[in-house]
Amino acid sequence: YDHLYTIDNVDDSGILTMQDSAGFARVLFDFDKYGNEQGWSFYDTNGDAAERKPYKDMGYGYSIWMYEMDWLDREKGLSKGFQKILLDIDSLPTTDNSGIHITKYEFADFDQLKSMEYMDTSKALVVNMATGYAKLVVEYDESGNRAAVNRYDNEGNLIE
Repeated sequence: YDHLYTIDNVDDSGILTMQDSAGFARVLFDFDKYGNEQGWSFYDTNGDAAERKPYKDMGYGYSIWMYEMDWLDREKGLSKGFQKILLDIDSLPTTDNSGIHITKYEFADFDQLKSMEYMDTSKALVVNMATGYAKLVVEYDESGNRAAVNRYDNEGNLIE
């Protein structure tokens, strides 16, 4: 498999250097033996874990972004959902700038998004500041066409 395994921030002389605005010098991508992406890790110039800083519209405040898959067939890369989990520089649960520790995705037939939830470290729903909701549920008609998209707050109330 051909994969992008690392992105290094280097200066004009090719020396690894910190990307000060993003808070890291290197990002490593992890893949399993079948080529499925398992996560990302951020490091400083010494190879120590680094915490992402505010940069453009990307989330920040974590060092590791890992996936926990709900596999249908791992070898073929087929899943019925996954969770994106954020960890700190000590590999402990943490949250990003929106208070999100876990983003959970579930898929319907044909990899269509069925639901998405944002949760804190206690697995309670939390509103994502960027989207304005804590849970999204997509409904499909019998032909597989999207029929409705419903957004909910962290208490399960429908957002109109």
